[in-house]
Amino acid sequence: MEQITRRSFLRSAARLAVGGVALSFAAHVGAHAAASPASRRLAFSHTHTGERISLVYAVGDHYVPAALAALNRFLRDHYSGAVGLIDPLLFDQLHHLQRELGRADPFHVISGYRCAATNHRLRTARGGGVARRSLHMDGKAIDVRLPGVSLAELRDAAPTARVVAIAADIRTAAGCEQAFNGAVRALGQVDILVNNAGTSQRGPFLEVTDALWQDDLDLKLFAAIRLSRLALPGMRDREWGRIINVLNIGAKAPKASSTPTSVSRAAGMALTKALANEFAPHNVLVNAMLVGIIESDQWVRRHAADQRNITWDEWKAEQGKPVPLGRIGRAEEFAAMALLLASEQGGYVTGTAINVDGGSSPVV
Repeated sequence: MEQITRRSFLRSAARLAVGGVALSFAAHVGAHAAASPASRRLAFSHTHTGERISLVYAVGDHYVPAALAALNRFLRDHYSGAVGLIDPLLFDQLHHLQRELGRADPFHVISGYRCAATNHRLRTARGGGVARRSLHMDGKAIDVRLPGVSLAELRDAAPTARVVAIAADIRTAAGCEQAFNGAVRALGQVDILVNNAGTSQRGPFLEVTDALWQDDLDLKLFAAIRLSRLALPGMRDREWGRIINVLNIGAKAPKASSTPTSVSRAAGMALTKALANEFAPHNVLVNAMLVGIIESDQWVRRHAADQRNITWDEWKAEQGKPVPLGRIGRAEEFAAMALLLASEQGGYVTGTAINVDGGSSPVV
């Protein structure tokens, strides 16, 4: 079963999964609502209770109170029977997704509302894989499956997540605070932090000045320290968080004339392990991804500076020859590993440094 990561599908916390089957029961609202061209209908099948429901939950700009009550009952805590209030925006997001996919078959429900006692029991049984203050407890998350629909199809059809760009110089403490506070104001909280700033600053050791050393450490190491320090209290209190430090393979196996970047990155790897050990009891996972050569603007600029007048494809092929896989990597391949580490499927991985380099690193 493929699954979309926690909170990453939609900003308002719809959480979906793909695959699976379910059983049956049905309920309906009045025909007058169903006949309206502006009506919005959803159908669900519950994998635990075997119930089914299909109804119009909204007409135009108005939700149908009886339909929302029926959905609240249907999406009750199937362990305790407790009924909660499900955020209607969650239904709108599922309806949008269904229309984009051109599907009318029911969503298969794995989990809807969850009371505090159930959430605590699941946290205990699953060793921390469930957040202490799960969005299910607030009626803002639902785990569903849609048989026959791939993760890629769901991702492409999903309503656009909110994206906020914040300009800040994270080489400074003030810049880190500006970036973090801006994210909190725009998005509410930070559950996942990816420290991915830096350039490949390197040269012969005797030619690297104190100013270059300090600039590299400020950008690559102290930015990660400061942003982690800002994000960790909330992650710890919510007992769910992910930090991913993007480093490079020189952190493990530095080459000649690789300073200061190899030293900054090695320090980042030590930071990763220290934070992972300290915050694991709070279900905050900290990992590092060590990049090899990945197609990006940095390499586009290097190609542009090449005086041999060769094409981009020729240049990429040349750069990829020393890589055991015979090519440079793609950004989406690197991102796929980050998504796994940020998801609950990566919930037992912490304190590790993963090479994403096509086999280039001489060490594991």
